[in-house]
Amino acid sequence: MYLKRFILVILIMLWGVSFVQIFSVPPYARDVYPVYKSGYFVELERQMGVIADSFLSIKTMSRAAYGWIFLDDMGTHHNIRVRVYDSDGLLVPVPGVKKDVPDEKVLGILHSAHPRPSFFIEGGSYHGIIPFKKQDRCVFCHNSSASNDVIGILAFSRKYDGHVYYSSERVLIFILITLGITCLIFIAGRWQPGIKVKELFDKYD
Repeated sequence: MYLKRFILVILIMLWGVSFVQIFSVPPYARDVYPVYKSGYFVELERQMGVIADSFLSIKTMSRAAYGWIFLDDMGTHHNIRVRVYDSDGLLVPVPGVKKDVPDEKVLGILHSAHPRPSFFIEGGSYHGIIPFKKQDRCVFCHNSSASNDVIGILAFSRKYDGHVYYSSERVLIFILITLGITCLIFIAGRWQPGIKVKELFDKYD
């Protein structure tokens, strides 16, 4: 019986924690991000990828300046700040102008043997760093000597709305967990370990 009580106490505690998490209480989306990435953040990353592809297409198929105008519009109309860096880690605010404004995370990707996009939460904003690898259409304008073939980087920064996480995904996840724990509590409540043990001994009497 002690084992049954112990299991019930643990399950009830877990049920209480799971039920409370259905509502807007800590830990928040940014707190659980290192362990669990919400689908909301995955969608933000997809948007950044679309912007990066659009920038590259505009820059390649039209005048380079139009690419920067496009990024400027993203900041003005959608509050998505985008910075362009070259293969040396220099900030490129407009075509033909370079500024030595180092960014440690950008430099980290540039110096990586296997560069890949990086996303993280910092200062109340969601950030993304997307490297561009050399393609056939890029050789006319870029001559990167880097061993990892990175010719440039786009660094994104945008505010995120954590309430989106609470209004759908988090609520659904913890409702399902709470229902699962409820079933376990019901099963544990009907469990009679003492009777099973008595029946075992009666069998051999």
